[in-house]
This record gives sequence, structure tokens and C-alpha cells, in this order.
Amino acid sequence: MVKKFQFILFIAFFLIGGCSNDEEQSVQSQSNQDHVFKEQKRALDKAKGVELMLKNAAKKQQQSITEQIK
Repeated sequence: MVKKFQFILFIAFFLIGGCSNDEEQSVQSQSNQDHVFKEQKRALDKAKGVELMLKNAAKKQQQSITEQIK
């Protein structure tokens, strides 16, 4: 009877420990994913700013060329 109680107690602690560890890992992995995506979003926003700057420079250059041709 004592062995049966010890076995049930062991299984209960094992299951409880397993469940709580998964939640902590999923929260940590979600936090890491948010961090990765945050960095990607920052890089994309910076790239869009550079793209806009290049488009404006190309437009000014095209206008300059058009004025010189006239």
C-alpha cells in the first residue's frame, strides 16, 4: 500500500512539474520570438526610410536632368 501511494505521489509531482515547465518555456519562447520580430520590424522600417530617401534623390536627379535638357 505504501509503494502504491509513493507511485501515485511520484506520478502526480511528475505531471505537475511537467505542466508548469512547459508554460514557462512557452512564455520564454514567445518573448524571444517577440524580440526577434521586433528587431526585424525595426530593420524593415529603417530599410523603408532608406528606400524613400533614395527615391527622393532619384526624383531630384531626374528633375535636374530634365531641366538641363530643356
